[in-house]
Amino acid sequence: MDTTPAFIFLNGNATIIHEAGQPFVDPGSSWIDTGDGNGTVQGLGDLNVSKLGEYELVYSYIDQSNNPSDSIIRKVQVVDTIGAQLQLVGDQNVTTEAGFPYVDQGATWVDAVDGNGTVVGTGIVDVNTLGSFTLSYDYTDSNGNAASTVTRTVTVVDTT
Repeated sequence: MDTTPAFIFLNGNATIIHEAGQPFVDPGSSWIDTGDGNGTVQGLGDLNVSKLGEYELVYSYIDQSNNPSDSIIRKVQVVDTIGAQLQLVGDQNVTTEAGFPYVDQGATWVDAVDGNGTVVGTGIVDVNTLGSFTLSYDYTDSNGNAASTVTRTVTVVDTT
């Protein structure tokens, strides 16, 4: 009669720091049992890779003789360390006619935690002055991660 439970241990670290919005692949745990041999088991728990926080995955195994192993726990910390991605709407280099209003198309941002939206450029395009003007677009997500700045050059010309 087998009365000895399986020995269970984590594959990988007991604490995993995981970037929000990225797929999580559970390294699982392994078990060894004198009667059943060995194998792997996946953790049970509610892990939401879109929501920051600490989550627990619980691992256990019951052998063929109904001997439950001790449960072991892995902590997964979902963090946000990556800034949003900015993208210009329209071209990076724009030419506009002097004396006519310039309407900028702006830029958009996408972030694994914050979602997406529109960002307004900073800078001025003086349509009464010939030359090049630079508009800059920046966004910082709710966790303080700054996106890489994108810029648009607007050249005011007189062709009429």
